Amino acid sequence: MDLHTRHLRYFLTIAETGSFTRAADKLGVSQPALSQRIQSLEKQLGFKLFLRSGRNVVVSSAGAALIEPVRGLVAYSQRIERLVRDRSARQPRTLRIGVAIHSDFSERTALLADFFEAYPNQQVSQETGYTIGLYQSLLDCELDAAILVGPAPDESFDWIALRWFEAAVILPRDDELAGETSLKPDMLTGRSIVAFPRKRHPELYDKLIQPLADIGAVVVNSPDQTPLGMLAYAQMHGACVPVAFPQLSDEELDRHHMVSRPLSGLNATAALLVVRARGDNGVNDGFWRFAAQRGSPLPQ
Repeated sequence: MDLHTRHLRYFLTIAETGSFTRAADKLGVSQPALSQRIQSLEKQLGFKLFLRSGRNVVVSSAGAALIEPVRGLVAYSQRIERLVRDRSARQPRTLRIGVAIHSDFSERTALLADFFEAYPNQQVSQETGYTIGLYQSLLDCELDAAILVGPAPDESFDWIALRWFEAAVILPRDDELAGETSLKPDMLTGRSIVAFPRKRHPELYDKLIQPLADIGAVVVNSPDQTPLGMLAYAQMHGACVPVAFPQLSDEELDRHHMVSRPLSGLNATAALLVVRARGDNGVNDGFWRFAAQRGSPLPQ
């Protein structure tokens, strides 16, 4: 089944490679044919998609505005084509599941183990990666579903929360606040908090870090943005580390003379999520229904 998005895929490939020559090689078509298809598309649209400069091309301002909508349209067409193939095929297709680093919680283990037991004939491939890459793989139809940790995603995705996490603050063991069983946000006013840059995860930053900054916490960035790097930086500078979900073991905290305390007064900012591209009810429908039975409501 062909939904006639080939020319749109040509446009995206040229935009990604910045060259008609490289795009033609990647697509397996001749450069003259590729140029002709783009000229035909530009004629239909009524404006230029690219500005030519020698061997390289630059996406025009009008073309740049189309990249994300076109990428979404192509992804949806791929899902439809895949769904049609799956419905027509006699043999079930392999279920492709992505799992994020730092998502190794008991709920994930139980979900996958129980699913494999309930559907022993379903072939499954599993890929481990970073959250941002897994989201893109879902949109690109390279994965059917992903299990990851973070805030609820935008409207491009369907999601099920397997577990919601309570925010916490990691702080030095000898800090006066370490004697508290639970911390309130205003207890961090005037204190240095080690955080990731907002551009790395805007939504999580806005839900976890920005509310603390708004009441007077001083945000500092560690040169090493790994969990252990931020922990070591906080230990060295006597700072705190707000966290949306547990990434460090008690042994690692103890080794750095740090402790973790719950942070009350903030809405749950992160969850262990099962995610799929919105409306993708093809091969992963059985897995999706199975996961939905284990869904956890947002804490009040």
